[in-house]
Amino acid sequence: MAIDRIKSIIPITNKLVFSPSFRRVFLEKRRISRLPRYEIGETNKLLKDHVIKYCDSKSCISAFKAIFEAGIYHFDTTSLNPLILDCGANIGLATVFWKTNYPNSKIIAFEADPKIFEVLQHNVKSFDDVELLRNAVWDEETTLQFHCDGADSGSAVTTGATTNTVDVPTVKLRPYLESQTVDLLKIDIEGAETRVLRDCRDALKNVKNIFVEYHSFPNEKQTIAELFSILTDAGFHVHVQPDFSSPQPFIQRNVTYGMDNRLNIYGVRL
Repeated sequence: MAIDRIKSIIPITNKLVFSPSFRRVFLEKRRISRLPRYEIGETNKLLKDHVIKYCDSKSCISAFKAIFEAGIYHFDTTSLNPLILDCGANIGLATVFWKTNYPNSKIIAFEADPKIFEVLQHNVKSFDDVELLRNAVWDEETTLQFHCDGADSGSAVTTGATTNTVDVPTVKLRPYLESQTVDLLKIDIEGAETRVLRDCRDALKNVKNIFVEYHSFPNEKQTIAELFSILTDAGFHVHVQPDFSSPQPFIQRNVTYGMDNRLNIYGVRL
């Protein structure tokens, strides 16, 4: 039986591995991953009929694998034109994914980094019903120093990392949740997530699905318990996946981009 099972898998596997599209994407991912970091580039081989511009080779490939291959932002909806809020849109790969899979969706995307915002504009310019806002999502409307890293870890929260800083306007998330139903709320704002959710916790009742990337920083108090409390009090059933963690945290806690842990947190209404 085991041999028969293996034989039944082989034709499918071979068809996948040797198909022209699979090979093209595989070779393009390998090519980009070997390029120097923090340099502008573009590719027309990762996605059919779409030219993707990127700011950083490593973060581009990492995001492509998570969004298009693992499908971390895929969700079910009965709405003909679902509303999606993307806090921390980066170069717009998530927007491309959503507009490909939910072509009638309305997307409001926030990105604070001025240089990355320009790349975001390029990558989504062919889509309708996409509103781009060059703001940092925060719990008040003000101006903050934004720490730019040239890739996907820019933040309005000081992490101790040496980065370039620019002044950016902030926007509150609450007004976007209070008066409309949001089919998917994605929050990836490099450490400001609990602060923002705390400010709009009572408005989360209008959100059907939520994705939060939680960031933990060494020597700073973690807010994971509060974040879980906000989500569960809002009626979400929570699922957690590690995005970055240390294999042996009792012995050594690894740090990358100033963080010692990142978690992908999904809130689903049952």
